[in-house]
Amino acid sequence: MGSGTSRHVNQVCDITWSADGTSHTASVNLGPGPYDAGQAVEVRVNGHDARPVDPAWQGYGGVGVGVLLFGVAAYIGIAARRGSRRGPSQSTPDSPK
Repeated sequence: MGSGTSRHVNQVCDITWSADGTSHTASVNLGPGPYDAGQAVEVRVNGHDARPVDPAWQGYGGVGVGVLLFGVAAYIGIAARRGSRRGPSQSTPDSPK
């Protein structure tokens, strides 16, 4: 067991916005990110719900990992099929002398 301490604090902010002449209020959980009081934070609003905008690299990173995993699985599958078509090895074990 380590002797260090870990502290994760989720920051929750109450926000208010106006759309089509109607005022909306919501609480946004910003998570443990590095936000300072009064800092502007970009949020995505959907109906009466608001959440922080995810960085673009998270979406692209997820797609990249998925493509990489698919490529590895395809390579392994193709290699396995090629190996099974060859049949048993044609070499014979050394005979004792």
